[in-house]
Formats: sequence, C-alpha cells, structure tokens
Amino acid sequence: MKKEKKSDMYGKKFKNLCKLSQKCGFNLEKTQKAHDSLTFVHYSLDIVFALVIFLVSLYTRFWRLSEPNQVVFDEVHFGGFINKFLKGDYFFDIHPPLAKLIHASIAKACDLTTDFGYTNIGDEYPEGYSYMCLRSADALISSFIAPIFYYTLRTIGISVPVSILTGLMMAFENATIVESRMIVTDSFLFFFVALTIFFDVHASKLKPRSKNWYFFLTLTGLSAGCAFSIKLTSGGLLIALGILHIIRAINKIEAGSMNIKRLFNDVKTRAIILLAMVLLILLISWYFHFGLLPYKTEDSDSMSDKFKAGFVDTNTNSIPHSVGSSSFFSKVIELNVRMHSQNMRIGNQHPYGSVWYEWPFHTCTALRLWDTTVEQTEVGCSRSMYCIGNFIVWWFSAIGAIIGILFLIFKGIIILSSNIIQQEKIYQEYQKMDANGKMNHYLRIIYFYSRTNYFKHILNYFIDPLGFLVTGYLLSLLPFVFITRDTWLYHYIPPLIFAILIFGVTLDIILRVFVPIKLIKISFLIILLSAVYFGWHFFRPLVYAITFDDPEFQKRFIFLSWRP
Repeated sequence: MKKEKKSDMYGKKFKNLCKLSQKCGFNLEKTQKAHDSLTFVHYSLDIVFALVIFLVSLYTRFWRLSEPNQVVFDEVHFGGFINKFLKGDYFFDIHPPLAKLIHASIAKACDLTTDFGYTNIGDEYPEGYSYMCLRSADALISSFIAPIFYYTLRTIGISVPVSILTGLMMAFENATIVESRMIVTDSFLFFFVALTIFFDVHASKLKPRSKNWYFFLTLTGLSAGCAFSIKLTSGGLLIALGILHIIRAINKIEAGSMNIKRLFNDVKTRAIILLAMVLLILLISWYFHFGLLPYKTEDSDSMSDKFKAGFVDTNTNSIPHSVGSSSFFSKVIELNVRMHSQNMRIGNQHPYGSVWYEWPFHTCTALRLWDTTVEQTEVGCSRSMYCIGNFIVWWFSAIGAIIGILFLIFKGIIILSSNIIQQEKIYQEYQKMDANGKMNHYLRIIYFYSRTNYFKHILNYFIDPLGFLVTGYLLSLLPFVFITRDTWLYHYIPPLIFAILIFGVTLDIILRVFVPIKLIKISFLIILLSAVYFGWHFFRPLVYAITFDDPEFQKRFIFLSWRP
C-alpha cells in the first residue's frame, strides 16, 4: 500500500514536470509515452529500406569490379589455394579453411582451370579466365552486410532514420568495400560476424526455450561457427556471446523468475547449443579440407608421420583414403598448433603495417594493395589501389564506442546507487523558487533532471544489446593487443562492425532523450549521411583504382600518418 502511495506521489510530480516542461517549449509527456511503448516491431516499409540499402551496397562494391584486371594483393595467395583445391594438392595456411572451401566450390562451379598460376601481384588475368566469377562472389556476400545492419538495429528497437544511416555507413565504408573487391576471405568473415550479431539480437527478443528461440540460438551458433572457421581471431565474438548469455540467465534470477539450479541448466543449454554448432561447422570444414587435398606436397612433408599417413603421391591412380577420414581431432589439433606458431613467425617490419591503437581513429598507415608501373600510366598521373577506411565512419564509430562504454559505466552507477534523493532535492528547490527571475533557471534544472531520469529508462531498454556490442567490440580488438607480428588496418574491420552498430544505438539514445524536435533530428542525420558520402567519394580513386593527377592523389593522404 505504501508503495502505491509513493508511486502516486511521483506520478503527480511527473505531471507537474510535464506542465513545467511545456512552459519551456518541451512536450515531455508526449515523448515519454512514445518511448514507453518501445516494442519489437518490424514495419512493412523495413523491407523497402533494407532493399534500398542493399542496392546501394551492390553499387559501391560492383562498380569497376573488373579493375584492375590483374592479381591484387593477397589474391596471389588465395588464388593459389583455389588452384591447389582443384588439383587436390595439400597446402598449409595460417587460417581455418571454410572461406577457401567456398572459393574452391565457386571456382569449380565456374569451370575455372588451373592454367593461371597467381604467381605475382600485378600478373594480368588472361582473356577467358573468369576471375570475375570469384570477385563477384566476394562483392555479393559483402553487399548483404549493410541491410543486415539495418535489420539488426530495427530488431533492437532503433528508429528507422538512425537504422538507415547506420546501414549506409557500412555501404559507404571504403576499407570494407576494397576488401570485398578482391579474391580474399575477409568478405565472408565480415558477413558471418554481422549475421551472428543479428541472429543473437533476434533471439534475445524471443521467449527463452520457445521453438523460435531455439531456432535463432542455433542459427547464432552456426553463424559464429562459420566466422570462427574462417579466422580464429573471431574467437572474441564467441567469448562475447558466452558472457552475454550468462548475464541474461543471471538477470532472470534477479527478476525472481529462476533459481540457482534452473540458472545452471539454462546456461548449460545455451552453452551446449552454441558450442555444438561452432564445433560442428569447424570440424566439417576441416573434414572437407583434408578430403579435397589428398596428395602429398612439401607442406604435408613438414608434418608429423601420423599426420602424413593419409596422403598419397600425385601419380597414384587409386582414390586415396584422406587424412580427414580418420583420427579427427589429433590431426586438427596438430595443424592448429602449427597454424598459430607460423602466424606468430610473420615479421613486423612491413612498411604498411599498423598496430591496434592506431585503428579506431584511423591514424594508421594506409595499405597499398596494387600499383601500376610508370609505363602503364600517363605522365604526371597515378593509379593505385589502397585499403583505406572512410575516416568519417571510423571517427564517428570510435566516438560511438566510447560513448557506449560510458553509458554502460553510467548504468553500473545507477545499479549501485539510487538517484531518488537527488530527484527529491530538486523538486524541493522548485517548491521554494520565487517569481523574481529564477523561474526559467529552475525550469531548466527540473527539465534536465526529468530528462536524465528518462535517459535511464531508455538506457535500461537498450542495455542488453548495447552491452553485447560493446563487449564484442572490445574482445574483437583484444587479440591484436598481444600480437607482435605485422598487422594491417583491415584487421580492424570486425571490431569496426561492432563499433558502427554501437554508434547507431548510442546516437538513437541521445536523439530520443536530448533532441525532442523531429526536424532537428532529421537535419542532423542528413548532415551525418552527407559527411559519410563525402568520405566515400573522396577516396574513390584509391578504392576503385582510378587514374588521376599526382597532386590530387597526394591530397587523399590527409594526414602524414597515412603515408608509408
């Protein structure tokens, strides 16, 4: 009964604050009701907006995709891996095999031959060789990331305008674009990281242990398994998922809907599903990897006798009993240990290398991927291809990540302390105020504190996905803190995926709470989108290998740190 009376008391106070806010030109009550009704709803127009974002992504990734018609950067490695898959020759690589298997499957479907050797960067693709088949697959899978961003944020409950902006930030992100225009594995990694986030966010909106919840939790595990089976550095994503699901289960205890025994069972269920799916994809990938590479090579000769037992000579006519069909786990473990060892042996003297703390605000060196010879360009002109980020997107996403961390800290402070005493003091100050010019001052104070209380309400609604995204960002970046080998700015793109989504969430929170006028919101978002488009357009020559004057070429390196 006392609680009801206290609730009524604060209900009356809120009505008074609403009246006061109207005198200051703010409609606090209307805004509060709008956000109290936040629900998990997809509007019919969402598919239209997502389709538009997808078409923009297709354009930014497929435009001039055939240029240059030469081997670019790591195409020299991954093209060579494709040839070895087609021949059946075993090879060693420092990363898991899933994306390479996808490339090999596409090459087989396109009837590519092994006549072209991918020997050197700059080798021209011969006439009739369908290298575009492979590049198109990478560009296409990357084009889905931006609409996935849009649907992820809409599922969280973010407004349509902010979701559109965030999706287009990915569509116009230059480093992601250039990585999707080559025959490399990164597009598939970025896609599965984004898809994992979407599936998990969707699962979090469903009733636990319902059929749909199990379905989307399984999809989350499968997608995370695909990412992990492309690059082991995506293990930060797996750890973030584990932490998130433990916290979700603990929150149920605090809400009184679960005891310790049920908590253990709930965590066990989540862990079994997620880990089983990850291991399933990883082991299937290794099985097909070994099964398609039965022939002895120099790479297989360097392995242990037990590992080499399943390989045969290339001149053997019989169908070999592959290394993938027996003794799964010991050989997989041996290979992964060697992968890690070889990975750490990569040097750290590359002229275009960069380190993790240079990435968030793009203070790192741009990575040159391909360059023409003097004879191939006009006098006084340049034509090169660089992995360089849209600095507008990188800067705003870094700021968004910082704000997201501060929001989580603020939420922690709220949990540890109550704000009601301070709220009461402010209300008492209002009662004591007189009419001698202090009215507007006190109204502003009351409005600020009422909006602060409203901010807590909105933050509480978004805290689960925001916590997941911030944790995912930090854990995706963490492995590179301890890596001493050469790293390059494209290694930051998985953390960037989290950072851009964090920016979308934090921007929406700020606009909802502190910018009540719709026209100002839309105008601000248009300005941001214009800046993002400018960042993409400004670096187009470097991303799409366009020939342009040397002075204009030099202008693209705005900061000295971008130059090698």
